[in-house]
Amino acid sequence: MLAVFLLIPIVMKFQVQSVLESSVPQTSQEVLALLQKEGVVEPWVSLDYFEATIGGFVTSQQEAEAVVAKIEGIRGVGSVVTELTVSGELKISRQGGRFFAEGLVPASWQELVLAEQADLDVSALKSKESIVFPGANPAGWGLLMDYLFQSSGERQLWLRGQGVVLSGEATPKLKEKINFYLARLGGELEAEFEWEVFPSRYHYPSRIIQSPVEGEPLRSIQRQLREDVFQFEGQELSRERQSALADLAATMVAHKKVRFVLGGYPAEDFTNLGKARALEIKRRLVSQGVSAERLQVVPFEMTEDRRGLAGQVELLVL
Repeated sequence: MLAVFLLIPIVMKFQVQSVLESSVPQTSQEVLALLQKEGVVEPWVSLDYFEATIGGFVTSQQEAEAVVAKIEGIRGVGSVVTELTVSGELKISRQGGRFFAEGLVPASWQELVLAEQADLDVSALKSKESIVFPGANPAGWGLLMDYLFQSSGERQLWLRGQGVVLSGEATPKLKEKINFYLARLGGELEAEFEWEVFPSRYHYPSRIIQSPVEGEPLRSIQRQLREDVFQFEGQELSRERQSALADLAATMVAHKKVRFVLGGYPAEDFTNLGKARALEIKRRLVSQGVSAERLQVVPFEMTEDRRGLAGQVELLVL
């Protein structure tokens, strides 16, 4: 009889160990699946008997508490130790004449990342020591934002957890620079792009025309110049454009306070043919009375919708 009583603890220990060995992997998988379903970034779980330790990144403390409550309801979980970290969220927008930031960022970002952005309104931004951006390098983000916002145009950066969305007005070369600095951040950053691509900053819809002429007079000039492209045939202007050049020069001379941009599109062989032609147009306009100081020659970049303008020249109001 004594021998039977002595065997009971051993049998019970064996049964408990057997149950744990069979149920722990299944419970761990169930907890991990729930973390993934709830949108936890980089989730992980460690199960020690009936105590589950969970980790990963969530967007708020309320979300962390809700996740813990659901895991406590899983059969086989006795208690939960949470190492969930609240990840930050940052939106920086330049649009409608405003340049502002909002969201929740690590306290160090105020000085390391955002202080260099002149005129950035951070009044709606909150910071907290415990907030992190997974895999984010503050110095690297600072360089990216310099290129993103140093030139004119409406753009937005939205950083949340392991994802970033970049959107707004850009030229092909600006896109390349931004992608270069984004790649240098490393990590498993998931990037989305919603760019509106234009040949130059002078094509941005948000651009404010610098001309002192306003209202209907300016709109009249713009109507005359709308899609005004100087089509060349070989080395010479097309006959149609040659005959219209005198009328164009007269319009420009009549509005002495308005300045213009002559943009040369790159040729198909990537030579400076477009720029050379833009300089030729400038020479002809100057010979017909237009002040050279009012004509700015710039290189335009090629975009998909401008393929047919390779090597040609476009005129815009500056």
